[in-house]
Amino acid sequence: MSGISKFDLISGADIEYKGICILHPPHLEDIRKVGFAEYNSYIGLLTTDLNKYLSVSDISTDAVKDIPDLRIFDIWISTPSMREHLKNVLSFFISGKIKFVPSYNAFKVMCGETMGIINRNNYLDIVSGILELNCVNYEKEKQDELVFQDEESRKLYEQIQKAKKTGELKSEDKNFSLPNLISSVASFGNGYNLVNIWGLTVYQLYDQFYRLSSKFQLDIIGTRWAAYGKEDFDFDVWHKDITLLK
Repeated sequence: MSGISKFDLISGADIEYKGICILHPPHLEDIRKVGFAEYNSYIGLLTTDLNKYLSVSDISTDAVKDIPDLRIFDIWISTPSMREHLKNVLSFFISGKIKFVPSYNAFKVMCGETMGIINRNNYLDIVSGILELNCVNYEKEKQDELVFQDEESRKLYEQIQKAKKTGELKSEDKNFSLPNLISSVASFGNGYNLVNIWGLTVYQLYDQFYRLSSKFQLDIIGTRWAAYGKEDFDFDVWHKDITLLK
């Protein structure tokens, strides 16, 4: 369960996460540096659960069905190359240094004087936090639904998921793809352009996109009301919870 507050999500700053680590919301500049394809591969790994992995791997389901409480984290740390890849993925979204500790079968995270451990018991919790920062939803393996600190965060998150179902990174709606939204907000946003937009986080980009979308619709409705409207018009609607403006 995640439950990052809307204030923290919209701030774009690093987030102390449940005493485990400090999450780093990826900025568009961070993604530009590693490449969009590489970023997508990171999200792909984090959204891979045990069943999905077994369905595309050479491992027989019968070979692992008797292993008690097997989890996807156990698969990721089973070989040096997979451990290293997972470490690189986590390092992109977590501040500080990450090191695998074989004696604990866990990753040690050091950020300044803050130390945490990522293991098989809290890995999916970390994944939920990372994916929330990136506006990605997926069916989580043996895990409760996300819990949000406030209703506004939950509704905004659900609206984003309805429009952008990245899930397994298959058949994504190109209208809501990251590159297209960057272009849309840069050309239509207040003060954003293709030079300075890279300072936004992924969450901030989607938030601004929905704000602009709501404003665009409101401008049209307001113009029609000014010309033909007879009923009262809610002039405060522009600053209301955008998830209610449907």
